[in-house]
Amino acid sequence: LLPTCSNQLGSVRVTRLLTAIVVVLVLARLSPAQRIAASATPVSQIKALKGFEVELLYSVPKVEQGSWVNMCVGPKGTLIVSDQDDSLYRVKVPDVGTGAVTQVTKIPADIGYAQGLLWAFDSLYVVVNSPKMKTGLYRVRDTDGDGELDDVKLLRAFDGKRIGEHGPHAV
Repeated sequence: LLPTCSNQLGSVRVTRLLTAIVVVLVLARLSPAQRIAASATPVSQIKALKGFEVELLYSVPKVEQGSWVNMCVGPKGTLIVSDQDDSLYRVKVPDVGTGAVTQVTKIPADIGYAQGLLWAFDSLYVVVNSPKMKTGLYRVRDTDGDGELDDVKLLRAFDGKRIGEHGPHAV
């Protein structure tokens, strides 16, 4: 039984409400991986240059991993990405054509809120811009050779009070 509307605006509102209900019901039946993929920009809507193909490798689950705002190439071809409001993650992208799944792991180093990342000289350089952590340029290293970044050192503090949200965003 559908509600009736006496005017066009009311009809549009009812249509939008019903559409939203259908979307919620459809998403509720999807697996977590399908829900994540459903939130990504469809590959068909991305234009690529001739000779290039677009493939969805991973769609960030915002509730668990936040909003990724930066990335760099790390050691052994991995990607290092940053959630603007919390942690860093290591992303291992599978080889083309293997059908393997992209692997994402949280980096255990005590740093986050990164707005700029650079891997150089066996270190990760991180620009942090957040009221939750001292704003500045940090160096993060693996000091015990186990492959995990474990040492965080502030190299240069920035005056975060004057910088604001659109402050330092690159290294």
